[in-house]
Amino acid sequence: MTGDPGWLRLARAELGQSEIGGPSQHNDVIVGYWRRGGIARRDGTAWEPGNDETPWCAAFMGAILSEAGFTPTHSALARSYENWGEAVLTGEGAYRWASIPLGAIVVLNRPGAGTRFGHVAFAIAAAERSVKLLGGNQNDAVSEDWFPKTRIVAVRWPAGQPAGEYLLWSAAPARASRIRTR
Repeated sequence: MTGDPGWLRLARAELGQSEIGGPSQHNDVIVGYWRRGGIARRDGTAWEPGNDETPWCAAFMGAILSEAGFTPTHSALARSYENWGEAVLTGEGAYRWASIPLGAIVVLNRPGAGTRFGHVAFAIAAAERSVKLLGGNQNDAVSEDWFPKTRIVAVRWPAGQPAGEYLLWSAAPARASRIRTR
C-alpha cells in the first residue's frame, strides 16, 4: 500500500511464501530468510537450518529489516526483538496498545512456552482487543492474521525513523484467531 513504510512493502512482497510439506522438500525462499537475515549462532558464525520446518518468524523479520537497511538482531528467537529499535508506548492499562504504528514490529508471547519463545511480525491493522499482523511462519506461511493484544509483550519501531500512520481500532473478528506460530 502507498502509506506503508519501506520495510512493510518488502514484507508484503513475500506474502504467500509457504512451507512445502514433508521432510525432504523445502521452500528455498524460506530457507534463504536465515541467510538474508544474518541469523547467527552465539559464537557469531552463520546458522541456517537448511529446512522450512524450523520456526522461522525471526529469520523472516531479520531478512526484511536487513533488506530495508536496518541491522536485525541476528537471532533465531522472536523475543530477541523485545529490545530492538525504539519502544512504542501508546497508552496505559487497558489502553496500553490502543494505537500502534502501521509497520511496527510486534513481539508476542507464546502461551505456555515461558519467556524465551514467542512470535514476531509487522502490525497492519488494529481493533479493540486484537492486532492484525503480517509475518513469517503464521500457519507455515508468510501471511496476515489477527492476534489477541493480550499476547503483546513489546511494540518496537526502527530507531530514528519517523512514525507515519497509526492503526486505531477498526473492524475485526470478535475473537482473534488461534493460529499456529511455532
